[in-house]
Amino acid sequence: MARRLAVAGIAVWAAVSLAVTGCERIGGGTPEGPSTEARTAFPAPDGVTAVEVALEADGTSVSRIDDRFAVDRIIERLREGAKRSDIEDPEPLGQLYRVELKGTDPAMQPYTYTFTLNDMTETDALRDAAKLYVEREDGATEAWTVPSGWVRELLGQASYGKPLLRIATAPHSASVTVLANRRIRTASAPAAVAETLQVAGLASDEASPKYKIHWSDPQRFVVRFDPLPEGVSVRFRLDGLMTAEGDSFANVAEPAPYAAWLTSVSASGGLTWADAAGRVERSLELGEAVMIGPSAGEDADAILAYGADGTNTLVDLRDGTFRTLPAISWPESGTPFGNDYGVDVMFGDRVSGDVVYAVRGNRTLYRVRIDTGEASKLYESETPVKSIATAPDGRRVALLVNRPESLTAEGDVLVLNEAGERLTMARGATYGAHSDGFLFPIPMRWVDDRTIAVRRYGGENGVAYVDAGDGSLRVEAGPRLTEAAARLLDEAVGRRAEPFRVLPEPGGGERFAVQTPEGAWLVDPAAARASWLGPGEALQWTDDGLVAVWTQPSSSERYAYVLGFPELD
Repeated sequence: MARRLAVAGIAVWAAVSLAVTGCERIGGGTPEGPSTEARTAFPAPDGVTAVEVALEADGTSVSRIDDRFAVDRIIERLREGAKRSDIEDPEPLGQLYRVELKGTDPAMQPYTYTFTLNDMTETDALRDAAKLYVEREDGATEAWTVPSGWVRELLGQASYGKPLLRIATAPHSASVTVLANRRIRTASAPAAVAETLQVAGLASDEASPKYKIHWSDPQRFVVRFDPLPEGVSVRFRLDGLMTAEGDSFANVAEPAPYAAWLTSVSASGGLTWADAAGRVERSLELGEAVMIGPSAGEDADAILAYGADGTNTLVDLRDGTFRTLPAISWPESGTPFGNDYGVDVMFGDRVSGDVVYAVRGNRTLYRVRIDTGEASKLYESETPVKSIATAPDGRRVALLVNRPESLTAEGDVLVLNEAGERLTMARGATYGAHSDGFLFPIPMRWVDDRTIAVRRYGGENGVAYVDAGDGSLRVEAGPRLTEAAARLLDEAVGRRAEPFRVLPEPGGGERFAVQTPEGAWLVDPAAARASWLGPGEALQWTDDGLVAVWTQPSSSERYAYVLGFPELD
């Protein structure tokens, strides 16, 4: 599929997916931009008093510049910085603007000089940041390239002041575009990328993808990777960039998230098992999930993937073997409560033989035989159920239920026996995690035969421990990184990390699996290393010392809620 782009009287065909060509500039040379002909000044008229910019598509005004100094600067930089170019086939396509230069000629007659700006600054175009199209008197069209800094000024964005970066990604071409408001010291770009580059999803024998840095002008470059293999992601930071004057783009007082990441456009989603170096030991494609829950069996840990297509898949974490649960008939199901995560069934976190507890519609509790799909109703809640956890003996089940007053972020723990009879109620076990009026799942599990742990959110994340016998409650801080591990993670993230799930290595090991907004990490203080495991979710440690990570398909915009509470192992 292609779009016909009419530019100043000619027809140019441009692919929707941005066909790009260009020259490569890497390392120490000064990026002066493309030049296909001898330098000729852009034919801007004299006497310009105002510059008006509007969207080409509908004429919406974008900016008007009538300050004498600003107008003179734009015209001067246009004459000096614009360079003759050609029109490619297909022509790269960015945002189109109509630019009008308004003024008076020597005879004091008003005029308007019009041309089209093709702004490609935030696209993955390699050679040119932007082009101008000017229709000559003979009807032919001339093309000119202009640097990104000139485009910034034209659109009212300052090209001076505190060093700032803007980062745009183009997954389909495995590209990261970097824009700056100041000239960049060329040699700092290769160093910034190479020194911080991390690759996730590689098999043990797979080489890291190669990349090149392409400069369009001194304030813009594109990092273009070779096509990323399926399931592979890359991440690098740009706080090492320096201005041409020697100033750092990193702001120590207010560190900006100058990091970029890309993932393979063919990533199909599912589980990976990562080792200490972040290499993938095994993987399992499962597609898109709505929620991921733990499901401990009698002899092995497993996870249950709640598929976006309605299937529920139980995966053995020892070897990746899996089974799809059968369709289940739900007798006497109460009127369901709506929720905000998109799945109407929540299974307990333990399987005893072929029996598992489950809640349907955030209301009705069942005992389910997963071999046959047969379900028996046990209990119907008067308020929405937020979570379910099964006792180690398989004869009791805990429900995290909403307070009776209204749908808030608070919850109570209700303990029932295998017949669905009430044993204990603990009030105010948790709070936080969402605003009032929304229903989201909250991790909960039994840590022993008597104690139930519930995650608490807000402020310092913690854990509420409920005594299943008398309903008493105590609150403690959740697992924390050691000082050495926190320092390694901060260095890898590029600023103070914000871990919201910390999974200490079972058995007293020194390593940590960590979840941050940037994705999953494996932090190994003994090796002085924090390995990025990709943009997915760190689920739990396996018995053989690997970290199970869930990653959604690259086409998915859905967040997979994680119900596990493995940090208490």
